Amino acid sequence: MSEAAASAMLGQAPASAEQAWLERQCRLLNARAGLLVRRDGDAYRPAAAWPHQLAAEALVELVERSFQDGAGLFGALDQAGLYGMAYPVRQDGAVAVVVAIAVNATSEAALAPLLRQLEWGAAGLALLLERASAGQAREQVERLAGSLEALAEVLAQPGHEAATLAFVTDLANRTGAERVSYGQWRRGRIRLRAISHNAQFGRKMNLVRLLEAAMEEACDQRATLAVPMTAPGAVPGAMPADAAPIHQAQDRLAQEEAGQAVASIPLFQAGRPMAALTLERPASQPFGPAELGWLESLGSLAAVALEEKRRNDAALPVKAWIALRALLGRFLGRGHVEWKLAGLLVLALLLFASFATGTYRLAATATLTSRTQQAIAAPFDGYVRAAPVRAGDQVAAGALLVQLDERDLLLERLRLGGELARAEAQYQRAVAERDRARINILTAEREQYQAQVALVQQQIQRARIVAPFAGLVTTGDLSQRLGSAVQKGEVLFAVAPTDEYRIDLQVRESRIADVAVGQRGTLFLSARPDRGLAFTVHRLTPRVVAEEGRSTFVVEALLDERADGQLQPGLQGIGKVEIGPARFIAIWSRDLREWFRLLVWSWWA
Repeated sequence: MSEAAASAMLGQAPASAEQAWLERQCRLLNARAGLLVRRDGDAYRPAAAWPHQLAAEALVELVERSFQDGAGLFGALDQAGLYGMAYPVRQDGAVAVVVAIAVNATSEAALAPLLRQLEWGAAGLALLLERASAGQAREQVERLAGSLEALAEVLAQPGHEAATLAFVTDLANRTGAERVSYGQWRRGRIRLRAISHNAQFGRKMNLVRLLEAAMEEACDQRATLAVPMTAPGAVPGAMPADAAPIHQAQDRLAQEEAGQAVASIPLFQAGRPMAALTLERPASQPFGPAELGWLESLGSLAAVALEEKRRNDAALPVKAWIALRALLGRFLGRGHVEWKLAGLLVLALLLFASFATGTYRLAATATLTSRTQQAIAAPFDGYVRAAPVRAGDQVAAGALLVQLDERDLLLERLRLGGELARAEAQYQRAVAERDRARINILTAEREQYQAQVALVQQQIQRARIVAPFAGLVTTGDLSQRLGSAVQKGEVLFAVAPTDEYRIDLQVRESRIADVAVGQRGTLFLSARPDRGLAFTVHRLTPRVVAEEGRSTFVVEALLDERADGQLQPGLQGIGKVEIGPARFIAIWSRDLREWFRLLVWSWWA
């Protein structure tokens, strides 16, 4: 460390509790000079010095070595008979302070009791530092609690004006200021919005102009200004650290108010001035750097909340204009490249949709159903003896579907056969006896038995129920009902052909007017999304299906080509009917245009 740097460092030593401790320690050791240096990041800052300047300068090198080694050191200084001792004081495991003292001694051996005395005194210094650290932490906690309370007070107010007045009044009470003023940055200047303990104030007051000038001075320099002057808390990157701030407006305001202490704090959002605070209190209570830093943080938080309340209190047209202006600023102002690219992309898409044309296709939920379906019913009351098929099976024409038990019918046919033979014999005897009346009676009885036998024979033949054509069994399963009874007319199976299907399209009622018989389309089934099936609209039915709060009409369509064996009734998918050519913007905006037209019509009516 150079002598110039050491001299500059020694000249900055302030009066503090460390200074009082160092003076007492130097007197106890009968020292020539003393120096107490605190580590501040990567730099060293003097916290106290005791009076002999030359000896103190000689101690600087010893202090630096003690910081590096982290241990106590002693050694002869440049002057004859003058020795230096340095002892580090640790805080949180690291060397925080080094104490160095210059004393007269005959030899280095005579320094041992003095170094031990310095070590004992350093214990008191460590306690002093701990108390100071605890006090700073307590002060930070108190300020943080105050910030939260002040912000809660702002958020609790119903409107912008009430919140602004409550904020400046609360801040005045917390800081002991006689007056706190709040101004908003609008169109390159400050407009005063609130003064503590004062609900109303005139715009032509000289005080208002002075306050606005003081706030604008701080905003223009992007730095916190205080009179009496303290170290400014400039915005990073906005002002060189060695630039001297201008505080003429602050001086005029202080002189107008009989020499009070004045502080003006600019508040920024996204690097732009948003508002400013000006605080005034007696000159005996100047604003320190720590307090100004706290006011900057609190003011920035409160200003954001106040700005949000101001926007919420604005009328709806004003809110719309603010939102539109912000949006246009992203598209036309500086930066926001992603917004500009998105805007160009949307504009290109609108131009393309306005002039390009395409085929308007109406999408509808589609269900594949059989064009025809044959119901198989029980021909008479009986019992199930065999049922080799069930729903889902493919059957050929004439294949057995179900076999009913015909044993009772066979017995009945035998009984009727015997009765018929008896009637035939009686008829022959009557013919031989030429009994005309009996012949007529027996002829009728014989015909009755013949009809009954024919009926039973027909029932025996119908006990074997077969498929009327090749197709798919869509409903029915008697495999779990073997031996159970069935009633005459009961539907046992339903068989549908596998090569004739129709498509049921569920078209929204708002689009049914676009559909006409003969229009073509394409069906994509969920089970076969890789292949489209061409169809033609065959019939518009009056059937209406209500689902999920909306109504749809069923439109029937037929496949243009013969279906293969992989299709089954009940498959669902999406069918698109080709309505005709139209501009893309008309296709995409049709729902919105019709909704808006109906809405206007309902208002107009």
